[in-house]
Amino acid sequence: MTEKIFKNIPFNIRFEELYQRLHVKDNTRFSDMIKELADEGAAKANLKGMYKSCYIDEKGKDFIIVEGVKLTSRILRKNVDKINKIFLYIATCGYELSEWCSKKTDLLENFIADAIQEHACRIAADTVIREIDEKFKLENPSSMNPGSLADWPIFEQDKLFTIAGNGAEAISVSINENYLMQPTKSLSGIRFSSEVTFCNCRMCPRENCPTRKAEYTEQHNY
Repeated sequence: MTEKIFKNIPFNIRFEELYQRLHVKDNTRFSDMIKELADEGAAKANLKGMYKSCYIDEKGKDFIIVEGVKLTSRILRKNVDKINKIFLYIATCGYELSEWCSKKTDLLENFIADAIQEHACRIAADTVIREIDEKFKLENPSSMNPGSLADWPIFEQDKLFTIAGNGAEAISVSINENYLMQPTKSLSGIRFSSEVTFCNCRMCPRENCPTRKAEYTEQHNY
């Protein structure tokens, strides 16, 4: 088993991506406001993350067992059919940035600060995932996230945190009674090698999703 904790992940803001998320063009009054708030947020931020390599103990019809914990998902089970090792990960914008955002009482500033938090979470997740992919040389690397698909509901989040153990506590991420992570701009999931790259988005019909990575496909093999 390999486990790694990331703290103070560099918050290298990708302004073009942030502008696109907020539907703003560069060199405008709003882009200047975003830059000012982003710089302010970056000074407060402490992006964090963790990952843990885990062996699959058992595979059933629609579940797998990892470190004694049963993860129930037909799609997850199919995705890991030919592998015996997965990587659990959690990434977060951090409480520091979350608290900074909560103090923004102006509606527009709060909206932008919320997007900055989300952007920070994505950068933290990208950092953790990139190391997993490169260090362990994953082929066709793919991810699944509890709550992203009906087949793997949000209450399975509790099981991921059980497997993560002290790793989640080390980066100050917890889940509440509704299985939502705190800070809210956090991301958890399982990374794995697959025969064909899998993406949750292709199976999710939600329209106008700001984090969509691929088009929804009604016809699929699951």
